[in-house]
Amino acid sequence: MVQQLIKEQWEFFDLRDTSQDCKFYGDIRVSHERMEKFFLPNMEPILFPPTIKDKNAFRRFSKIINQKGCLQSKYLETDFILVSFDIFVCPYNIGIMNMRINLPDHMSYNDVLHFIDLFRQLDKPHDIVIRLNEKEYSETKGIIFNEYCPWLEDHLSKKEHTTYFGSLPFFIEERMQVYYYLAFEKNTLLDEISLYRAALIKGYDREGHPYAGAKSEAYIHRFCDQHVYDRWGDSSYYIISNYAFVCLSNECEEKSKFIAERMYGENFYTNILFFFNRLLLLELSYENSQLRVDDKKGSIEKLIIRITNFSAQFYQPEVHSRIFGKEIYLKMKDIFHMDELYNHVNRTLGNLYKNHEKLTGKRHEYLLTFLTTYTVISGIYGMNLVIEQDWKGNINWSQAASYSFFEYIALFVALSGIALGGVLGIVTVYKWMKEKIKSKND
Repeated sequence: MVQQLIKEQWEFFDLRDTSQDCKFYGDIRVSHERMEKFFLPNMEPILFPPTIKDKNAFRRFSKIINQKGCLQSKYLETDFILVSFDIFVCPYNIGIMNMRINLPDHMSYNDVLHFIDLFRQLDKPHDIVIRLNEKEYSETKGIIFNEYCPWLEDHLSKKEHTTYFGSLPFFIEERMQVYYYLAFEKNTLLDEISLYRAALIKGYDREGHPYAGAKSEAYIHRFCDQHVYDRWGDSSYYIISNYAFVCLSNECEEKSKFIAERMYGENFYTNILFFFNRLLLLELSYENSQLRVDDKKGSIEKLIIRITNFSAQFYQPEVHSRIFGKEIYLKMKDIFHMDELYNHVNRTLGNLYKNHEKLTGKRHEYLLTFLTTYTVISGIYGMNLVIEQDWKGNINWSQAASYSFFEYIALFVALSGIALGGVLGIVTVYKWMKEKIKSKND
């Protein structure tokens, strides 16, 4: 995948390269120095690896697009600019793609939400047309796999999952998470219904009327109380939901530009880290649900190793050095119940491993009883019924026709014992070599 990205002239993101701080964001400049200071030292090599060879880090590759497009639907027609693409090649065979889009100034709030709701759906949501590079698409997935990343599908997992419509089993639906910032005119009222609609991306209904999807003011208030970070009062709000990470602000132009820079920089990487953690936990939970007590021990041990490495490297209690980052990250964990999900994966896998050990122990007991019995019988016959004249030097197999019943037993025990010992020896060596190779790969 990395070699493919280099071949396609995607640029590796290097925090030490300050020329990149205004390269992929339109007219926004992102301070690399501020991003570095925002995260704790143990997270810097994971989020900002200095080399593309570091497989245990988030290797980001970006490409400038700056392509003007148009989205047309029943109730909306608007231009947009596809500014750039990011692809993160992450550990655990996970990839994250980001499409960075700018919308025209002075669009109505309802139009913005409706555009986001339509564009984020990978499969055809309604009768929409997206015009880009003199081509027309009816779904966003076509832009990704046909227009800009036709080679991407060759690098995706081909595992068969027993779910409907081809969805991955650990995704709720085939829609993109939306990470966006909206700057309103100064002193614009941002009430709870606006915050609620921004979090759940509610634009127009099927009749073309603005809607929220909820009527109860008490419910909307409770939702906002849980999902909205309102440290800056009625001027800037950060909202976190299952579908979006949002910032709405009515600050002056200078402060608004600073918020936009932070959204493109520090907050963006916070969201990427959280998105990775959540995605991996959901995947581990799914893999855990597919295991059974009678599965091979290696499968369970491999999953335990993955969870242990994940918790040691990525799932840290704190990843930020600033109060704002710490509070946002803790709010994310609380809203999505990350600790509960992590503890559930750990607990159920631990119980599965204990039950598997018990089952394996019983199998070993049966094998030991069988071998003990076999050893006793072979020892008795070996001491008392050794057919030395027939087995010494050149074996005289013709004498076997005149053996007594117990001599036949002695012959069978001897030959089968040699065969059993050889098979057990070969199996032991094979398992030992297999575990050494697996340990090295892990």
